[in-house]
Amino acid sequence: LGEVIDDYGRKLGLNEVEIRDLVSSIGKIDAPYVFISFFDEKTSRAILPLSFTPAPNVYSNVVFYLKPQNEIVLAKNPVFEKLPERAGFTAVEVSYILDY
Repeated sequence: LGEVIDDYGRKLGLNEVEIRDLVSSIGKIDAPYVFISFFDEKTSRAILPLSFTPAPNVYSNVVFYLKPQNEIVLAKNPVFEKLPERAGFTAVEVSYILDY
């Protein structure tokens, strides 16, 4: 789980601290397999709408989707849209939905 989250996070443009914090917050999932995906930016913002005062120069919201499985589930490879370039005051929200 941690290896895939690390790989996906890097491809999305997350830094090491953001990835490490996400993995540690998930903890151990008691299932032989886990389906791992993430929502696009628009959907992530709808799932977890946040506002800031003052508004950041750059804001990114990434919501991962985790579903424990008892068998392997084949899916299409995800599309990695890189986060916007960080500049000035940047806010990055990284979270997950665990769907049991």
